Amino acid sequence: MYKKRELEKALINNISKKDIAVILGSRQTGKTTLLKKIYDSTDGRKSFVDLDIFENKSIFSSYSEAMKYLKFEGYEKNKKFILFLDEFHKVKKIGKILKNIYDNNPEIKIYATGSSSIEIIGQLKESMAGRKRIFNLYPLSFEEYLLFKDEVLYQKYRNSKKSDIPAIIGNKLDDLIKEYCIFGGYPEVALEDKKEGKKETIRKIFDLFVQKDLINFLNIKNPDAAYNILKYIAINSGQIINYSDISNSCNVDINTQKRYINILNQLYIIKTIPPFYTNKKKEIVKAPKIYFYDPGVRNFFIKNFASFEDRNDNSFLLENYFFSQIIKKISWDTEIKYWRDKNEREVDFIIQKGNKINAYEIKNRKMIKKRDLSNLLFFKKSYTESKIYLLNFYFDTRLLNLNDLGLLRYYEI
Repeated sequence: MYKKRELEKALINNISKKDIAVILGSRQTGKTTLLKKIYDSTDGRKSFVDLDIFENKSIFSSYSEAMKYLKFEGYEKNKKFILFLDEFHKVKKIGKILKNIYDNNPEIKIYATGSSSIEIIGQLKESMAGRKRIFNLYPLSFEEYLLFKDEVLYQKYRNSKKSDIPAIIGNKLDDLIKEYCIFGGYPEVALEDKKEGKKETIRKIFDLFVQKDLINFLNIKNPDAAYNILKYIAINSGQIINYSDISNSCNVDINTQKRYINILNQLYIIKTIPPFYTNKKKEIVKAPKIYFYDPGVRNFFIKNFASFEDRNDNSFLLENYFFSQIIKKISWDTEIKYWRDKNEREVDFIIQKGNKINAYEIKNRKMIKKRDLSNLLFFKKSYTESKIYLLNFYFDTRLLNLNDLGLLRYYEI
């Protein structure tokens, strides 16, 4: 049964635009399901082509062959036609053919999905520059996760004033956040009810990811090293990355590990975030941090699916939860960073859009002490126009709107 994704509205609204709509994301985030939904939601002349099917690849062996097929499917000059391509990166040099379709047939609107964005990005840059718009489909946000888990609760929450939510419902929402922190938001995982079923589903997704994306498709010569780097990042996720430590731990030279980390970024598995700074003498300017787009993936690579209450890293679980929500909400012109000065004062996240700066510190404590605010307050002294926030699971204050950051409680300081 189809569950609505937040990206659906933007894709449907894009139907009148001339650009090629390219939907990118890691495997199993629901790109094919969403593409079929857009296909079913549109009227008129159209065609859906699954390029994961071997014989369909011949359709795009050349521009002339592609046009023959589209005409057979009902395309006529000067009449609107929509072409839906699933897994378009499976056809080599398809970018040039799509460019020719776009340039010579303005009546044809194209939607295309792809999983392995290293290959896709090369095609987009070479052949489709100025002709495409990229839509990123991530694993479920918590709002989508709530819809997948309990549609009735989702609808009631959406229609309620957040201050009027009864404690029994608030507790249920809290439990779902904790479940999300452990197993993440891949759709197939969210739909699985039992813990062991969730673990097995994540294992199947990422065993396939290692075998297909890392080994076969990307031709990584040392998959064990790539896997060990992923495990190292998972253990040290959210900490400043030291490339020398990775080399020593994984027995991989720095150039190779940087290449692998770049690939994992392009595959929407991890995200490298840089430091925020304006003063090179006083603030860290180079060393990045790395987070996982999905907390369940991080837990898979450290082989730890223990419950939230039984974890000694649950404060970090909330930090990664915040990251996994905010990265799905920010616009293309918004940057997510962290801040640290050379006296080791640190703030977890800096969200910057133009001159607007918001700073967020994540805590998981029943008792907040004055020292927990010190880094935020110091940041505020340095950047007086910024807004600073302390987020905590235990604050008895209003719930954030799900469209913002999820259900963490917060104080603006």
